[in-house]
Amino acid sequence: MSDSVLLALCHAGKKERSTTIWDLPTLTGLSLQDVFSTVRALEFNRLVRICDNPADPFASVVSIEESGAQRLAELRSA
Repeated sequence: MSDSVLLALCHAGKKERSTTIWDLPTLTGLSLQDVFSTVRALEFNRLVRICDNPADPFASVVSIEESGAQRLAELRSA
């Protein structure tokens, strides 16, 4: 699941769009609950950054960190 979320963030980033947690179920095909828990796990592992929105946690913008970009590079080379 984490790789599909990272790939979705990468594709959105190439289109220069910010991506919220709300956007990720559409981009990945995962449920909102799965996306939310995956994004929080990726944040914990410092692969993504979440710019929290206190009014609506699902509207928080998610971006890839340098270590997340390295993970994507590993996926491409595998």
